[in-house]
Amino acid sequence: MKNQTKYISTLLIAVMFGAFSGISQAQERNDIQYYVPPTKAAVNVFEAPFTTDKEFNGFQVRVGGANTLQFQGISHDNDAGSLPDLENNFNLATSNLDLDVAL
Repeated sequence: MKNQTKYISTLLIAVMFGAFSGISQAQERNDIQYYVPPTKAAVNVFEAPFTTDKEFNGFQVRVGGANTLQFQGISHDNDAGSLPDLENNFNLATSNLDLDVAL
């Protein structure tokens, strides 16, 4: 039983690493013509370049997203009077839907 549990956990870890490596490779796709990445490389880029090295291959849609949940810990003090107590908590979760479309 102990060997079987060890084997299953090793297999599960290997599958997780394989899945994460596939996900990280998917982040680097830029096969859409006039694609501007949503990273620091696109800061101050306001229009598409006039030339491209990618061929137009027809209609393409790429769907992506990003989520965040932020923890906030705030404290305050004031000599003039009493302030209500603030507690550490999570901010409202935010999500972004990214659509990259080539028409």
